[in-house]
Amino acid sequence: MGDEEKKSRRDFLQRASLLVAGGCGALAAVEVVVASLPPAAARRDYFSVGHLADFRHGTLTFLPQPEVFVLCDDRGLGAFSARCTHLGCTVRRSSQGFQCPCHGARYDEQGRLLAGPATRDLDWFALHIDADGGVWLDRRRRVPAGTMILPELPGVKQS
Repeated sequence: MGDEEKKSRRDFLQRASLLVAGGCGALAAVEVVVASLPPAAARRDYFSVGHLADFRHGTLTFLPQPEVFVLCDDRGLGAFSARCTHLGCTVRRSSQGFQCPCHGARYDEQGRLLAGPATRDLDWFALHIDADGGVWLDRRRRVPAGTMILPELPGVKQS
C-alpha cells in the first residue's frame, strides 16, 4: 500500500468519524429539546366540553372531540371514553349500550365491559365545573366507572 492510499483511507475514516459524531450530537440535542417540551397528549387532555345548560337531564351526549360520552341523570354529570379499551376504535351505540365496530367488544350503557376481546371497562374521566357553569374534562385523571359530579342542574333533585 502506498502512502497516498493510506492517507486517502485515513482521511476518509477521519471524515466519517466526524460525520457520525456530529450526527450523534445533533440527535442528542434534538432529544434534549423534545424532552423539555410538554407531551402533546398533556396539552390536549384538559379542555372545555361545554356548559351545564348544554347537557339536559336524562341524556347521553357524544362529543366527537375528545371522543367522550357525557351522561346527565339523577346522579349528576359524568364522562367516559368512546374509545374501545381493546385497540382504541370508537364505539357505537347499540341496543345493549355500546359495541366496538372493529372487533366486537360490547359494553353496557355505563361503559362496563360485557364481552371481549377488550378486557376492561371504558375509561371514565374527572369533570370539573367552573364558577360560570363551564364543564371541563380532564383525561389525565381517570375515575372509577360511574363517578358523577352533582352540580345544580335544572330538573335534578338534590339529595
